Amino acid sequence: MATASPRWYLAQIIEEQKFEHGGNLLDVNFVLISATSDEDAYTFALEVGHRYKHSYLVADIEDPREWEQAEKELVTSIFRGLRNLSLIGPDLKHGTEMYCERPRLLTEDEIGELVAPKEEQSVFTDWIPKHAEWYIAEIIKSARQNDDGLFIVYRCMILIKAALPDEAFERAMEFGRTLNIDTTRFWGIRMVYVVHDPLEHGEEMAFERQEDVSETGIQQMICPKEHLAIFENPDFR
Repeated sequence: MATASPRWYLAQIIEEQKFEHGGNLLDVNFVLISATSDEDAYTFALEVGHRYKHSYLVADIEDPREWEQAEKELVTSIFRGLRNLSLIGPDLKHGTEMYCERPRLLTEDEIGELVAPKEEQSVFTDWIPKHAEWYIAEIIKSARQNDDGLFIVYRCMILIKAALPDEAFERAMEFGRTLNIDTTRFWGIRMVYVVHDPLEHGEEMAFERQEDVSETGIQQMICPKEHLAIFENPDFR
């Protein structure tokens, strides 16, 4: 009996970091999953999520030499659930679409607020590993305008291969411009992130962070299994 070939999935893992003296940080981590079936991908995503459970100390200091004398606070990191789990496909290569969120109806001004100028991109403000070769570009595109004049807008994550941040940004823009066909319009880039390590199972690709999120807010982000992308629309990939 032939064994199914592994396919790549993208899991959005919700991690809460709770501070001993109150407050929290909520990270949505975009993590690569390799599996031969949707059910296995779901199981592996939960396993990776539970690995985020750990505790550590933090201190409100700027100079690390002051660590020993500083007042420290315990932070506990826990896995809260999945926001999404979607199928990428059999290959990971330049231009592969990693994820596309559900469409939103926006005005032209609202779309403009999603796009960030080059100098604000994270690859020009964050630390970049010396041997980085993969990046994630969040691009903004629209399919068409509806009868009310609103654009049907998508935010998509695209895999970009490049040697340097400048090249990553330019290649992302170049790829985006190829989308300008018929009623599809490329608006620009929301953000370009560096992938710190090789593309492999369990690797974190990017993350989103929110501060001081309520329990109600967290629960609203967690998606039941049957509504995750791979189970909700199994015939629409």
